[in-house]
Order: sequence, then C-alpha cells, then structure tokens
Amino acid sequence: MTEGRWPRRTRSLELRLPSAADIDEVLTWRNHPEVGRWLLRTQVDPDAYRAAWLDTPADSLDQGVVAAHDGAVIGTVTLAVVDEMGQPHRGARLADGSEPWRGAHGRLGYLIAPGAHGRGFASEMVAAMLAIAFDDLGL
Repeated sequence: MTEGRWPRRTRSLELRLPSAADIDEVLTWRNHPEVGRWLLRTQVDPDAYRAAWLDTPADSLDQGVVAAHDGAVIGTVTLAVVDEMGQPHRGARLADGSEPWRGAHGRLGYLIAPGAHGRGFASEMVAAMLAIAFDDLGL
C-alpha cells in the first residue's frame, strides 16, 4: 500500500489505511451472512483477517483501505495489480526487455457493512479506486 495516496476523500467518505481499531470494527460485520452472501469465503478467522490487513508490507501494487462515513467504518475496498492473463502477447518482450503484460490488470473488491447498503457508498469507493488504477497506476 502506498501511504502517499491516503487518506482520500470522496463525496461522503474518507478512504484510509486501516488501523487495528478499524479492522476490529470491520470484524463486527464481516462474517454477517448478508456480507458474505456473494463471497467465495463467507467466513473469515478474525486473527488471520486482522493479520492479512495489518501485517502487509507497503506495496504500490496492493491497495487496500477502509471507508469511513461520519467516523464509522462502513466498508473496505481493495485493488490488486496483477499480470495480464490470456492475451496473445503474453510472454512477449519488447526491444528494451520489458514485458508489457506484467502488472497490466487490476482486481477490485469491496465489502459494505449491512447497515450501509443502498446509499451509494460502494459506487464512491469503486470510483475512487478506479481513478487510482487508471490515473495513478496507469492500468
């Protein structure tokens, strides 16, 4: 995660790097059935989840933040930059030796607390991450 990008304000949210208290707040709703309904992993171990968020070294290709509204953490949003898959030029090298397929795609994911659904927060979170993906990271 690149600290220089955070915090970032949207119309009604503050996107910021998570603190231990933020992740504890996320864990109050993360395993709720409504949150996990469309996820592959519907339940997470709190200790492993906390460690995954807080023990990650700084990495500009891995952006993960919490979204706060009026001081309460109501969501998470992540952007992971990955190698391009399934393209005809995969494995090709340019004359300068670079591999244009490396770091060419992004994966975006988000979670919203059950009480925050239907208020446009996910759209704000995703729009902010898309701006980072295209404008800052050049995807």
